[in-house]
Amino acid sequence: MDISGFALLCYGATLICLLCALGSFFLPADTARASHKKTPASVSLPKGWLGAIMLVIVLIQAAKMMPQPFYALYVADVLQAPGWLIGATYAASAATLAISAPLWGRLFDRWESTYTLRIIEGVAWLCALTLAMTALANEWMGFLTTRLLWGIWQGALLPVAYALIANTVSSSQLGFALGLGNSAAKAGALLGTVLGGISMGLVGLAHSFWLVALTYALAALGIRWARAFASMPQPSVFSTNTHHN
Repeated sequence: MDISGFALLCYGATLICLLCALGSFFLPADTARASHKKTPASVSLPKGWLGAIMLVIVLIQAAKMMPQPFYALYVADVLQAPGWLIGATYAASAATLAISAPLWGRLFDRWESTYTLRIIEGVAWLCALTLAMTALANEWMGFLTTRLLWGIWQGALLPVAYALIANTVSSSQLGFALGLGNSAAKAGALLGTVLGGISMGLVGLAHSFWLVALTYALAALGIRWARAFASMPQPSVFSTNTHHN
Protein backbone atom coordinates (compact mmCIF):
# COMPACT_ATOMS: atom_id res chain seq x y z
CA MET A 1 0.00 0.00 0.00
CA ASP A 2 2.91 2.37 0.72
CA ILE A 3 4.25 1.75 -2.81
CA SER A 4 1.22 1.47 -5.04
CA GLY A 5 -1.92 2.48 -3.16
CA PHE A 6 -5.14 0.67 -2.35
CA ALA A 7 -6.25 -0.34 -5.85
CA LEU A 8 -3.32 -2.68 -6.44
CA LEU A 9 -4.10 -4.46 -3.17
CA CYS A 10 -7.59 -5.25 -4.47
CA TYR A 11 -6.16 -6.55 -7.74
CA GLY A 12 -3.71 -8.70 -5.81
CA ALA A 13 -6.50 -10.12 -3.64
CA THR A 14 -8.48 -10.89 -6.79
CA LEU A 15 -5.54 -12.79 -8.27
CA ILE A 16 -5.06 -14.81 -5.06
CA CYS A 17 -8.77 -15.73 -5.00
CA LEU A 18 -8.55 -16.90 -8.62
CA LEU A 19 -5.50 -19.01 -7.79
CA CYS A 20 -7.43 -20.60 -4.90
CA ALA A 21 -10.29 -21.41 -7.26
CA LEU A 22 -7.86 -22.88 -9.77
CA GLY A 23 -6.20 -24.97 -7.06
CA SER A 24 -9.54 -26.50 -6.12
CA PHE A 25 -9.64 -28.31 -9.46
CA PHE A 26 -6.56 -30.29 -8.44
CA LEU A 27 -7.98 -31.59 -5.16
CA PRO A 28 -8.22 -35.39 -5.00
CA ALA A 29 -11.62 -36.97 -5.43
CA ASP A 30 -13.57 -37.98 -2.33
CA THR A 31 -13.37 -41.63 -1.39
CA ALA A 32 -15.65 -43.50 0.97
CA ARG A 33 -13.99 -44.37 4.25
CA ALA A 34 -15.22 -46.61 7.00
CA SER A 35 -15.91 -44.87 10.28
CA HIS A 36 -13.49 -45.69 13.09
CA LYS A 37 -15.84 -44.57 15.84
CA LYS A 38 -16.69 -47.28 18.29
CA THR A 39 -20.23 -46.06 18.88
CA PRO A 40 -23.14 -46.25 16.45
CA ALA A 41 -24.24 -43.21 14.47
CA SER A 42 -27.43 -42.91 16.54
CA VAL A 43 -25.59 -41.99 19.74
CA SER A 44 -26.98 -38.71 21.09
CA LEU A 45 -24.91 -36.10 22.83
CA PRO A 46 -25.50 -35.13 26.46
CA LYS A 47 -27.87 -32.23 26.92
CA GLY A 48 -26.37 -28.81 26.31
CA TRP A 49 -23.00 -30.04 25.03
CA LEU A 50 -23.23 -28.79 21.44
CA GLY A 51 -24.81 -25.51 22.55
CA ALA A 52 -21.94 -24.97 24.98
CA ILE A 53 -19.39 -25.44 22.22
CA MET A 54 -21.30 -22.98 20.02
CA LEU A 55 -21.16 -20.44 22.86
CA VAL A 56 -17.43 -21.00 23.26
CA ILE A 57 -16.88 -20.37 19.54
CA VAL A 58 -18.95 -17.16 19.57
CA LEU A 59 -17.06 -15.80 22.59
CA ILE A 60 -13.54 -16.52 21.37
CA GLN A 61 -14.26 -15.24 17.87
CA ALA A 62 -15.85 -12.04 19.21
CA ALA A 63 -12.72 -11.36 21.26
CA LYS A 64 -10.43 -12.21 18.34
CA MET A 65 -12.18 -9.90 15.85
CA MET A 66 -12.71 -6.98 18.21
CA PRO A 67 -9.44 -5.15 17.24
CA GLN A 68 -10.32 -5.26 13.51
CA PRO A 69 -11.95 -1.80 13.24
CA PHE A 70 -9.12 0.08 14.95
CA TYR A 71 -6.00 -2.06 14.51
CA ALA A 72 -4.38 -0.19 11.60
CA LEU A 73 -5.25 3.20 13.11
CA TYR A 74 -3.78 2.15 16.46
CA VAL A 75 -0.45 1.04 15.02
CA ALA A 76 -0.21 4.10 12.77
CA ASP A 77 -1.36 6.79 15.19
CA VAL A 78 -0.44 5.49 18.65
CA LEU A 79 2.77 3.63 17.79
CA GLN A 80 3.66 5.94 14.88
CA ALA A 81 4.49 2.97 12.66
CA PRO A 82 4.71 3.01 8.83
CA GLY A 83 2.35 1.01 6.64
CA TRP A 84 4.69 -1.95 6.15
CA LEU A 85 4.99 -2.36 9.91
CA ILE A 86 1.21 -2.41 10.27
CA GLY A 87 1.16 -5.38 7.89
CA ALA A 88 4.12 -7.06 9.58
CA THR A 89 2.65 -6.90 13.08
CA TYR A 90 -0.72 -8.07 11.78
CA ALA A 91 0.88 -11.02 10.01
CA ALA A 92 2.99 -11.93 13.03
CA SER A 93 0.06 -13.44 14.94
CA ALA A 94 -1.04 -15.37 11.85
CA ALA A 95 2.45 -16.85 11.54
CA THR A 96 2.61 -18.11 15.11
CA LEU A 97 -0.98 -19.37 14.86
CA ALA A 98 -0.07 -21.41 11.78
CA ILE A 99 2.91 -22.91 13.61
CA SER A 100 1.21 -23.53 16.95
CA ALA A 101 -2.16 -24.92 15.82
CA PRO A 102 -0.82 -28.37 14.77
CA LEU A 103 1.23 -28.57 17.97
CA TRP A 104 -1.81 -27.75 20.10
CA GLY A 105 -3.79 -30.28 18.09
CA ARG A 106 -1.33 -33.06 18.92
CA LEU A 107 -1.63 -32.24 22.61
CA PHE A 108 -5.43 -32.13 22.55
CA ASP A 109 -5.51 -35.49 20.73
CA ARG A 110 -4.29 -37.06 23.97
CA TRP A 111 -6.83 -35.39 26.27
CA GLU A 112 -10.52 -35.94 26.93
CA SER A 113 -13.03 -33.20 26.17
CA THR A 114 -13.51 -32.20 29.81
CA TYR A 115 -9.81 -31.46 30.18
CA THR A 116 -9.61 -29.89 26.71
CA LEU A 117 -12.34 -27.38 27.53
CA ARG A 118 -10.58 -26.54 30.79
CA ILE A 119 -7.38 -25.82 28.85
CA ILE A 120 -9.29 -23.63 26.39
CA GLU A 121 -10.55 -21.59 29.34
CA GLY A 122 -7.00 -21.21 30.60
CA VAL A 123 -5.83 -20.10 27.15
CA ALA A 124 -8.60 -17.48 27.08
CA TRP A 125 -7.23 -16.08 30.34
CA LEU A 126 -3.74 -16.03 28.81
CA CYS A 127 -5.17 -14.12 25.84
CA ALA A 128 -6.63 -11.56 28.26
CA LEU A 129 -3.22 -11.14 29.91
CA THR A 130 -1.45 -10.88 26.56
CA LEU A 131 -3.87 -8.22 25.29
CA ALA A 132 -3.32 -6.26 28.50
CA MET A 133 0.40 -6.37 27.68
CA THR A 134 -0.45 -5.17 24.17
CA ALA A 135 -2.31 -2.21 25.65
CA LEU A 136 0.73 -1.36 27.77
CA ALA A 137 3.22 -1.59 24.89
CA ASN A 138 4.35 1.91 23.91
CA GLU A 139 6.77 0.96 21.11
CA TRP A 140 6.46 -1.33 18.16
CA MET A 141 8.93 -4.03 19.29
CA GLY A 142 7.01 -4.75 22.48
CA PHE A 143 3.78 -4.61 20.50
CA LEU A 144 5.15 -7.12 17.96
CA THR A 145 6.19 -9.47 20.79
CA THR A 146 2.69 -9.54 22.21
CA ARG A 147 1.27 -10.19 18.74
CA LEU A 148 3.54 -13.21 18.32
CA LEU A 149 2.50 -14.52 21.73
CA TRP A 150 -1.18 -13.93 21.01
CA GLY A 151 -0.92 -16.01 17.84
CA ILE A 152 0.38 -18.96 19.86
CA TRP A 153 -2.70 -18.86 22.10
CA GLN A 154 -5.01 -18.50 19.08
CA GLY A 155 -3.85 -21.87 17.78
CA ALA A 156 -5.50 -23.52 20.80
CA LEU A 157 -8.93 -21.92 20.43
CA LEU A 158 -11.03 -22.10 17.27
CA PRO A 159 -9.27 -25.12 15.65
CA VAL A 160 -9.67 -27.13 18.85
CA ALA A 161 -13.31 -26.08 19.27
CA TYR A 162 -14.00 -27.49 15.81
CA ALA A 163 -12.13 -30.67 16.74
CA LEU A 164 -14.35 -31.06 19.82
CA ILE A 165 -17.38 -30.97 17.54
CA ALA A 166 -15.86 -33.47 15.10
CA ASN A 167 -14.93 -35.92 17.86
CA THR A 168 -18.25 -35.90 19.69
CA VAL A 169 -20.89 -35.74 16.95
CA SER A 170 -21.95 -38.85 15.06
CA SER A 171 -21.11 -39.06 11.36
CA SER A 172 -24.77 -38.60 10.39
CA GLN A 173 -24.86 -35.23 12.18
CA LEU A 174 -21.32 -34.04 11.51
CA GLY A 175 -22.02 -31.79 8.53
CA PHE A 176 -24.88 -30.04 10.30
CA ALA A 177 -22.88 -29.60 13.51
CA LEU A 178 -19.84 -28.19 11.69
CA GLY A 179 -22.17 -25.87 9.78
CA LEU A 180 -23.50 -24.61 13.11
CA GLY A 181 -19.93 -24.15 14.30
CA ASN A 182 -19.08 -22.08 11.23
CA SER A 183 -22.21 -19.97 11.74
CA ALA A 184 -21.21 -19.44 15.36
CA ALA A 185 -17.75 -18.31 14.24
CA LYS A 186 -19.24 -15.80 11.82
CA ALA A 187 -21.69 -14.56 14.44
CA GLY A 188 -18.83 -14.07 16.87
CA ALA A 189 -16.79 -12.23 14.22
CA LEU A 190 -19.72 -9.92 13.50
CA LEU A 191 -20.29 -9.27 17.20
CA GLY A 192 -16.60 -8.61 17.81
CA THR A 193 -16.32 -6.17 14.91
CA VAL A 194 -19.31 -4.18 16.13
CA LEU A 195 -18.00 -4.15 19.70
CA GLY A 196 -14.59 -3.01 18.47
CA GLY A 197 -16.06 -0.02 16.69
CA ILE A 198 -18.19 0.89 19.69
CA SER A 199 -15.27 0.52 22.12
CA MET A 200 -13.07 2.82 20.05
CA GLY A 201 -15.76 5.47 20.26
CA LEU A 202 -16.26 4.98 24.00
CA VAL A 203 -12.72 4.85 25.37
CA GLY A 204 -10.67 6.32 22.55
CA LEU A 205 -8.15 4.75 20.21
CA ALA A 206 -5.24 4.70 22.68
CA HIS A 207 -7.16 2.58 25.23
CA SER A 208 -9.08 0.28 22.89
CA PHE A 209 -6.94 -2.80 23.54
CA TRP A 210 -7.90 -2.72 27.20
CA LEU A 211 -11.48 -3.51 26.22
CA VAL A 212 -10.22 -6.39 24.05
CA ALA A 213 -8.44 -7.79 27.12
CA LEU A 214 -11.68 -7.38 29.09
CA THR A 215 -13.60 -9.20 26.36
CA TYR A 216 -11.21 -12.16 26.57
CA ALA A 217 -11.70 -12.23 30.34
CA LEU A 218 -15.47 -12.31 29.81
CA ALA A 219 -14.99 -15.07 27.23
CA ALA A 220 -13.00 -17.10 29.78
CA LEU A 221 -15.81 -16.66 32.31
CA GLY A 222 -18.32 -17.69 29.67
CA ILE A 223 -16.32 -20.83 28.92
CA ARG A 224 -16.26 -21.65 32.64
CA TRP A 225 -20.04 -21.24 32.73
CA ALA A 226 -20.39 -23.47 29.66
CA ARG A 227 -18.27 -26.15 31.33
CA ALA A 228 -20.52 -26.07 34.40
CA PHE A 229 -23.78 -25.91 32.44
CA ALA A 230 -23.26 -28.62 29.84
CA SER A 231 -23.08 -32.31 30.61
CA MET A 232 -19.80 -33.65 29.28
CA PRO A 233 -19.71 -36.59 26.86
CA GLN A 234 -18.30 -39.77 28.31
CA PRO A 235 -14.93 -40.95 26.95
CA SER A 236 -16.64 -43.79 25.05
CA VAL A 237 -18.38 -41.27 22.78
CA PHE A 238 -15.13 -39.95 21.42
CA SER A 239 -13.18 -40.91 18.37
CA THR A 240 -9.75 -41.88 19.53
CA ASN A 241 -8.03 -40.55 16.45
CA THR A 242 -8.49 -36.82 15.86
CA HIS A 243 -7.61 -35.86 12.31
CA HIS A 244 -9.63 -32.63 12.07
CA ASN A 245 -7.03 -30.44 13.81
